[in-house]
Amino acid sequence: MEENNGTTLGDILKPILKVKWLVLIITAVITLVGTLIINFAYNPTDTYYSMDFSLLLPEDDGNVIYTYPDGKKMHFADIVAADALAEVKQSDPDKFKDIDVSKIIDKSAIGIARNVTVRNSENAVPEVTYTITLKSQFVKDYNIARQYLTELASRPIKYLSSLETNHFVYYDLSEKADDYESELELLESQLDYVISEFEKLSETYGENFKADGKSITAHLNEIIAYKDKDRLGSLAIKVREEGILKNESVISEYEMKLKDLTKQRDLAQATLDNLLSTGSSSQGNVIYVDATVIKQQSDLVESLNQQIETVNKYITGKNVDSTFETRYIKTERDIIKAYTETLKSVASEAYVKSSAVTFLSVNAVVREGGISLVISILISLFVGVVISLIAGYVTGKVILNKKEQSIADVVTEPAPQTDKE
Repeated sequence: MEENNGTTLGDILKPILKVKWLVLIITAVITLVGTLIINFAYNPTDTYYSMDFSLLLPEDDGNVIYTYPDGKKMHFADIVAADALAEVKQSDPDKFKDIDVSKIIDKSAIGIARNVTVRNSENAVPEVTYTITLKSQFVKDYNIARQYLTELASRPIKYLSSLETNHFVYYDLSEKADDYESELELLESQLDYVISEFEKLSETYGENFKADGKSITAHLNEIIAYKDKDRLGSLAIKVREEGILKNESVISEYEMKLKDLTKQRDLAQATLDNLLSTGSSSQGNVIYVDATVIKQQSDLVESLNQQIETVNKYITGKNVDSTFETRYIKTERDIIKAYTETLKSVASEAYVKSSAVTFLSVNAVVREGGISLVISILISLFVGVVISLIAGYVTGKVILNKKEQSIADVVTEPAPQTDKE
């Protein structure tokens, strides 16, 4: 009896070799079809221009929304918003003429991601970086794409460098004032505003931060020294004591003001008299009145009386002096204007010095995408070989079995019989 030693490698290869051309054809077809499916359906081979960068902005607290010094807010996604794409293209129409902004927007071909890295140290400030990606099919030229994305990333810095904050609010109002008293009060408010802004800059950038030729502390001390001289206050006292007017047309306004002040004074006086008269009631019960309340009410009456006296001087004196502006106020106005111009220059320089965009890769832009063509071919080839070998083995086995069966049928067929004579 013949012993069965099991299936050998030869037993497996023999059916496959029998249909080797079929195996090769199946392998080739599956490899081709698989490569196409991987690259165009399962994992498209779209490539992207990708740019990594970080932003250094003044007073940035690391949130997704940044507030510029002028109060304007920017969400990080605004860097690639539709208006930003259009604005960058318009900044150099010749260079970026082939970039179709509307198509990029319609196909959602551009995006930005915010990446936050937290260090292990307790007091470490999280590092924030950004990544802009743009499908390469919408910008064929690598260098143009690099320049375009660089301009997009740099927009916040350019906005800061061109920032025009109106630091002359009170100053401009003072020029329109109808009377010297109001003009001097507005100039005083302008001076206080300048000092306040310099204090904010000092707190944000440090006392020794240098801008416009010297430190912020030096600028601030100079302005405070001027304020301490109280020149504006002295001029205001002179105007009130002498009842100096810019012109007679303002007298009618003072007359209306006098009526209003008189009503306020009369009401305040009546309240004061009432407080003083309630020391005891008709029944003789003592009522205690807070002395602080009486003092406050008395001071109010005195203040209103002084204002009435001053307004009366303007009305009755009719002391119009159109030269008071040029003789006295203009000198102080010019000084305050110069301090405001310095504030504007220092603030602008501080914003620029404390802001920057840093690109985290040497060439700024790199290409990336789905599975590469070589990898997809290898995957498809492997699948094709496995399937074709299985199909080849099954097909070859069937063919061999049929052949063996035919041979067996021939061997077992009985010999034809002949007639005996």
